[in-house]
Amino acid sequence: MRSLLKALLTSLLCLFLIACQADNLSSTDKDQEVSLPEEWVHFPSKYPLTTMDNQKANDITSLTYCSQVFDGLYWQDENNDLQANLAQDFPEISADGLTYTINLRQDAKWVNGQPVTAHDFVYSFRRLVNPETAAPYANLAEGIKGAKAIQSGQAPLDQLGVEALGDYQLQIQLDYPNPNFTKLLAFTPFYPVNEDYVTAQGDQYGQDSDHVLGNGPFVIKNWQAGQDHWDLQKNDQYNRQDLAIDGVKVQVIKEENTGVNLFESGQLDQMPLHGQIAKNYQAKGEGDLQVKAWTDYLEFNHQSPDLSQVDLRRAIAYAIDSRAVEELIGGGARALTSFVPSQLVVDPVTGEDITDSPAMDTWYDLDQAHEAFDRYKAANHKQTLTLTLLANDDENSRKLSEYLKETLEQALDGLSIDLQNVPKKNRIDRMNRQDFDFALTAWGADYDDPLAYYQNLKSDNSFNRGRYQNPELDRLITDLAFPYNQDRDRPYQVALKIEELIKDQAVVVPLYQKNEWHLRSDRVQGVIYRPIGPEVDFRLASIQSN
Repeated sequence: MRSLLKALLTSLLCLFLIACQADNLSSTDKDQEVSLPEEWVHFPSKYPLTTMDNQKANDITSLTYCSQVFDGLYWQDENNDLQANLAQDFPEISADGLTYTINLRQDAKWVNGQPVTAHDFVYSFRRLVNPETAAPYANLAEGIKGAKAIQSGQAPLDQLGVEALGDYQLQIQLDYPNPNFTKLLAFTPFYPVNEDYVTAQGDQYGQDSDHVLGNGPFVIKNWQAGQDHWDLQKNDQYNRQDLAIDGVKVQVIKEENTGVNLFESGQLDQMPLHGQIAKNYQAKGEGDLQVKAWTDYLEFNHQSPDLSQVDLRRAIAYAIDSRAVEELIGGGARALTSFVPSQLVVDPVTGEDITDSPAMDTWYDLDQAHEAFDRYKAANHKQTLTLTLLANDDENSRKLSEYLKETLEQALDGLSIDLQNVPKKNRIDRMNRQDFDFALTAWGADYDDPLAYYQNLKSDNSFNRGRYQNPELDRLITDLAFPYNQDRDRPYQVALKIEELIKDQAVVVPLYQKNEWHLRSDRVQGVIYRPIGPEVDFRLASIQSN
């Protein structure tokens, strides 16, 4: 009896000590100690998550995961078709195209149980255009009545043409008809925001998982800005779809070999591939091509005394063979000579994609590169020049930037490239501060329209980080924005003129369309992969039983 009692006390003591030790573990340590449940998806991310403030997000990772934690009026389904979400149906649009009236579902809730109302959208839209927010996508709201005047400080916030006609009816007034406006309402910056919560959190709002209040299918957990892993946990308040998974474990993977090893060992359910690794799996017939409306390109600092000169920009542009870049990147990448990728601009008469137009012939011409560089050197009385090339520090960006350095230094006698690979967030910060000569960057379409690209080159656009200014280009982009008063063929012709100007002035240098080769586990079904907008959606995902 004594020995039994002693054994029991010993066992209880051991359990007590183990429990105390577990309590002392951080949340991250606990995640590492506990094996993942079968109902969790294991997913890679190329870059860290920088913010969960849906109106301050300006990178694809943040935009994508905000779209999982917040819900908007509309969303893109598994066929990439627009569907009503928090809205009951598509907007009622007035005959003149200027007034949108939207009735909201009355059962949507914030994670804290409060109802999502039209007032949350009014606050959100006002916050988006408020100059104090410094929202990178504020320009997308410019067509809303009063938005431009508010952004320039010439009108108060209450002059914005967005009004709650009741708790569940929203009305939006536009300055001019915009056939793409409903599409825009499905984009992350236009999602609702809870004013009381944002005000209470102050500067901490959206900076870690403890300071986010969402209304979408998932709740973010175990995350701080810049951290290399985070969780999406099923939102029990969500009633739009029946979620079949408990959540998603996301891990930043910068090296593809690491990701492949994790995928092959069953620790990842998906892995995007490039280069030789992609070719190896393609040869084995393993994986799938994911087409993406993404352009990787070189952006110049047009305020630089050197790169403000078109001959230097042309020399760089003519020295790069985009077909060689396509071969280097692999994984389905497609060489580009247009700023927009394929499937966004199509001739309505011939059906020809603008990327296949004869006007989009290759830029690569070493003779012209040498001539342009010689003109630049003669005009500036220089024989040598050093330029800083800024790029991300992930494996793919390092490989491409190293290739560009070698190519340009070999092609242009006297040019030296100071290559600086930094984390993506740092690269964006430096570009915003004009702390670069030229940079390897990328852009993906936020909505299904070439303006999603061309707007970035307007003189007053916040994403025009090179500060290029050209009144003729501004006029053409504005002309393209008004398709309602144009004939059927005119938008295509305007887009051609924009592309020709970009090429003639070497405004940017398109390199390739970022298609990817994906390894995907049969264990997980229903994940939505999008070519346009937020890259991935987990709300329809399910785990297949063995």
